[in-house]
This record gives sequence, C-alpha cells and structure tokens, in this order.
Amino acid sequence: MKPHRNRLIFVVAVVGLLILGMLLRPHAMQRTTPDDNVIFTSDYYLSGVHDDDLVVVGSLITLDQDSRVAGDTSLAGQNLSVAGQIEGDLTMLGEDLFVLESAQVNGDASIAGKNITIEGTITGDLLVNGASLTIHPNARIDGDVNFCGQIDDQRPNAAAPICDPPAIDPFAQLVALRNRSFDGSEFTMQVAPVSMLALAVVGTLFLMGTSTLAVTFFPRQVSHIEEAMRARPRSFAGVGIAIYALIIGLFFALTFLLAMFPPLGFLFIPVFLIVGLILLLLSLSGLVTVAVILGDALLRRLSRIPQPPLIAAVAGSLALSLGLVLVSLLPFGFFFSLAMLGVVSSVGLGASLFTRIGTRPVGRTYFIQG
Repeated sequence: MKPHRNRLIFVVAVVGLLILGMLLRPHAMQRTTPDDNVIFTSDYYLSGVHDDDLVVVGSLITLDQDSRVAGDTSLAGQNLSVAGQIEGDLTMLGEDLFVLESAQVNGDASIAGKNITIEGTITGDLLVNGASLTIHPNARIDGDVNFCGQIDDQRPNAAAPICDPPAIDPFAQLVALRNRSFDGSEFTMQVAPVSMLALAVVGTLFLMGTSTLAVTFFPRQVSHIEEAMRARPRSFAGVGIAIYALIIGLFFALTFLLAMFPPLGFLFIPVFLIVGLILLLLSLSGLVTVAVILGDALLRRLSRIPQPPLIAAVAGSLALSLGLVLVSLLPFGFFFSLAMLGVVSSVGLGASLFTRIGTRPVGRTYFIQG
C-alpha cells in the first residue's frame, strides 16, 4: 500500500508543479518595466534608455530607433526588430529577425532564426545560424560574417562569408526543432585526446577530493548510504536508472518548450535547475560511496590489514577514474564509459535517495570513522 501512496504523492506533486507554472505564467508575462533586466512578455517595446544588460522573452519584441541598451542584449521570440543602439553584444533567437538601418551594435551579434535581415551597423563579428540571410547594401559589418546557409549579400565588394560552425552550436538543435527538420545529425562530438586527458585528470582529482572530504566530515552519512547499497544493490540501481530517465525526459521536454514556446520554456528553467541541483547532490553522494566500497574491496585483496576509509576513498576514486578512462580510449569508448558511469552511479543515486543523503539509516551501521 505504501508504494502506491508514494507514487500517488509523486504524481500529485508533478501535476501540481505544472499547474503552478501555468498559473504563474500570466504574472511573468506582465513583467515589462524597464527596471527589470529579465523580462517575460507577449509584446515588448523599448523607446528609451536601459542602463544595464537586457534579456527579453516574448512574441513580438521591438527596440525602436530612440532606444539604447547600455549592456549586452539577448532577445528570444517570434518577430524581433532592433533599430536602436546596443552598447554590448547582441543575441537574437526567433523566426523573423531584423537589424534595421538605424541600428548600431557596438559588439558582436549572434543571431539564430528562420529569416534574418541585416540593414544596420555591427562593429564586431556576425554569427548567423538560420535558413536565409539578407544583408542590404547600406549595412555595415566591421568584423567577419560567419554563415553557412543561403545568403543574399547586397553590399558592394562584400567579402565571402566564412562557414566555420562552432564545435558546440547552442542554436542548432533549437532551430532545427523549430523548423521540424531535426533528425539527430546535428549532434556531433569531437574530443581531442589532450582535452580528454585533461578532463580525466580534473575528474579524478575532483572525485578524490570530494570522497576525502565526505569521508572525513560526513562519515555517518556515507555509512548509511554504503549499508543501503550493500543491502539491495539491484533495487537501488533500478531506482537510479529511472531517475536518470526522468531527468533526460525533462531535459528534452524543456528543449521542446524553448524551441516551440520560448516564454513558457524560460519560465520552467528555474524548476529544471533546482531539480538538476538536487540530482547532482544525490548522484555525487552516491558516487563517493561507490568509490569507498570499490577501494575497500581492492585493498582487502591486496592486504589483509584493514585500511581506514580515507585510504579506501582515495584508492576507489583512482580505480574508478582509471577504469572509465581506459574504456573511453576504445572505439566509441566515450559512450560506453558514459554508460558505465551511469550504471555505477545509479546504485549510489538510488541508495542516496532512499537514505535521504545518508540522514536515515536502514539498519545497524558499521562504517563510522573516516
């Protein structure tokens, strides 16, 4: 009866969170005062001076020729028009995007959308990701134009654009999803061996340091998680995998909302960050305990003399990191290494959730002092 009650509470909590978000949406859409740096609204119009960075999410966004933003400007919506002065960098994400003739951007411009028109002045570089780009004859771009699509550059003696997409394009997936052309091919991952080695060293040091601190300052909590993992490893592995699947589903749902309904998507970003922070804390506490158990098992095979948990934590962290790095060197090893890390950490995640990060024991503890 208790598991059914827990599932019911979980479902009610999720539904309640969605209802709360829908109820708060109208209030967030009304935040249009120039004093706010982050603004959610259906229609936004700026004709004066904004003395700081500006972030606007809406359907129709217009910065007229008398407008001036003293910092960086980020706009996301359906129809975006900039005709004023931007002192910093300009970022635009939408469908129909216009940098009009009277506009002056005193920095770089990163623009992603369906139809993009440039008529004004950009003193830095122009990075564009979209279906079509039109640059009018009177437009002035002092830096490079980076664009790989269909371009109509009407400037006399204009240089050919550079087609050099970044290794990680923050707009590609959202634009493809909005244009209904997403097929998964936009996801590419190229990691240099030096970068992989540096990442492995940093990850190893981080895990060692975290494990050492956890065993030293929270020995009782680590003991409770360890006891739970030893008692029911398969059950907790299933719980951890289910939690990871839930987070992945939430991530894709948030991506879909950002692509199709940007105001609603941005509204749910804080909720996703809070859930992600809780998951990170649970996963990290579980992974630390996995390192302690692995190190204890290795030390028992090498020496009959029991070693303190602090030594076990260091040895387990080194062994776990080395194993993941060796697997990542194989063909498609990165994905296998990532899958192994997910399976191993899922046991600790489930146990950490069950024990409430080690604050609730499941029985008599035997691992006390770090």
